[in-house]
Amino acid sequence: MQNLVFFIYNNIVFPLILIIAKIFSLYNKTVFDALNEREGIINKLKDTVFKYDKKILIHAASMGEFEHIKPLIQKLNSSFNVSIIVTFFSPSGYNQIKSYPGVELFLYLPLDTPKLMKEFYNLLNPTLIILSKHDAWPNQIKIAKENNIPVYLINASLSPKSKRIKGLARNILKYVYAYIDKIYTISEEDMIQFKKHFPASNIKNIGDTKFDQVLFRKEESASKNLLPEVITKNAFIIVFGSIWEEGFKVVKHTILKLVNEKNDYRFIFVPHNPSDKNIFMISDFYGKDNCIKYSKIERFRNQKIVIIDAIGILADLYKYAQIAYVGGGFKQGIHNVMEPAVYGIPVLYGPKIENSSEAIRLNKSGGSYIIHSAEEFQRNLYQLISDEKVRGEIGFNAESFVYKNTGATQVLIEEWSKILLN
Repeated sequence: MQNLVFFIYNNIVFPLILIIAKIFSLYNKTVFDALNEREGIINKLKDTVFKYDKKILIHAASMGEFEHIKPLIQKLNSSFNVSIIVTFFSPSGYNQIKSYPGVELFLYLPLDTPKLMKEFYNLLNPTLIILSKHDAWPNQIKIAKENNIPVYLINASLSPKSKRIKGLARNILKYVYAYIDKIYTISEEDMIQFKKHFPASNIKNIGDTKFDQVLFRKEESASKNLLPEVITKNAFIIVFGSIWEEGFKVVKHTILKLVNEKNDYRFIFVPHNPSDKNIFMISDFYGKDNCIKYSKIERFRNQKIVIIDAIGILADLYKYAQIAYVGGGFKQGIHNVMEPAVYGIPVLYGPKIENSSEAIRLNKSGGSYIIHSAEEFQRNLYQLISDEKVRGEIGFNAESFVYKNTGATQVLIEEWSKILLN
């Protein structure tokens, strides 16, 4: 049965995926460039001389998965004499991250054919392979196993509604996951789901390196001055992170009321995409005299609203806040709730949180409010503003939730030490 599944994948499923991608590339330059870039992977490897004989290959689907393993990369470098190579599936990772301390080479993951994967592993000869989150490809794993290369899946999660446990995907993945030496889940619930649907797999729950990452970034952020003191001094600040239009509709009228009532309040809006359209959506509603863009911050004249028209600084902006709203909960799914929680502040977000176990668990720990309407947002926000004790208790619960769940990175280092020290 296993041979039949891989035959179907290699001769029908993956060729169909590739045909669709090539058709899509005719209309999308990003996809076109990604396919072209993959053609040069083998030559790039042939031209690379690595610092150490032992090499760790880390695969991250996109930039988000890479962010969560930064502390792991640093710990691997400080603990072992190894060369680290990172592959991406998505252009969002490959195009945005060109260098990072401790990583010797960034590549696209080769197309998942037996021939290309064999050539890739023969040239690279990794000591072990680490997959971050969920992006595991059949030949990527099978060929590694045939070459006696240990493979580990970290930060693994599996929702009861996941497409991976249904139909053809499940039939393929049950063999793929069985090839993986160990799957490290982010929670007990996820471990139970893996054991239920993929019982042949070797599974262990250790938590999520994402918790280590937000703590790591908090420490890095301490020395960064992103906002001038004239904005932050003695100000009550609320940060709206990764906000979408749907979420803006929920919060905008309450904030307008506060803009008119409170002289010492500042509201920092960070659109999920800082496009002209999204920036205009905010400035048009509140009026240009009340708003200033981050890129023009030197022109600050006591405006109540700061609109962030830059990327990559949201996690650091939460340190200025007394309260945070995290977007996505009224759209496709919640964004990162731990980035504000680590600063010990209450976090508010919409109800679409099935994509984030952290958002569910943070709420159960008493560190957040889930809001469903503009009226509920106003009621909860005003309570947090007026009752310092309640605000402090919820903020304490949020911070405690993060700190209690750190430590996955150190567990992984200890688990792999025998392989990397021999």
